[in-house]
Amino acid sequence: MAAICRPGVVAYLTGGGPVNPAGPLATGGPAPNGASSAALPYSISVGGQPATQYYLGLTPGFVGLYQANFGSALSPKVMASPPGIRLAYRQLLGRVAAIPGVRSAAITSLVPLGVEDVEIPFWPGAGPQPAQDRTTSAMFSIVTPDYPGAMHIPLLRGRFFTDQDNLASPPVVAIDEVLARHVFGDRDLGVATLGRRSNGRDVID
Repeated sequence: MAAICRPGVVAYLTGGGPVNPAGPLATGGPAPNGASSAALPYSISVGGQPATQYYLGLTPGFVGLYQANFGSALSPKVMASPPGIRLAYRQLLGRVAAIPGVRSAAITSLVPLGVEDVEIPFWPGAGPQPAQDRTTSAMFSIVTPDYPGAMHIPLLRGRFFTDQDNLASPPVVAIDEVLARHVFGDRDLGVATLGRRSNGRDVID
């Protein structure tokens, strides 16, 4: 099952009230694919400013779980420079992490459980990009350092991103177990993959 996909931010919550159609709530079963929108008026604000509302209703495939899809653009002044954008996102993460009850906070370029994905061609080793028939593709997303904590993803070996991974440091990627075995042929994940390179970038997994 997949979450309702709309642009912007997705927040998951409970206690969203009646929906239309009311079937999933009435039967106590998981919500089907398709929208079951909130039946009562609602509003969403970010930092005291009204947000663009796309959807509030049940999340397909889950029992009693709601999701809110909304958009909140950064101010034109902040968007004027890449450093300003990065600072704004760091400040946003800090404010979210400081909310009582929040255990971890992260930003990702792709909505978890969504139907969309982004693929990038890659090749093992350094050097220029080879011919297209000698490359393969993998799904990827851009995430902040605490993403594994927010998603409860275990780290099998090595390290994940830190705040020291930035524009001034060598580019790195983190890969999952499936890709490690497929590309590097690791039979024992205890054997370090650090130092290997893909697309000319250090691999951390």
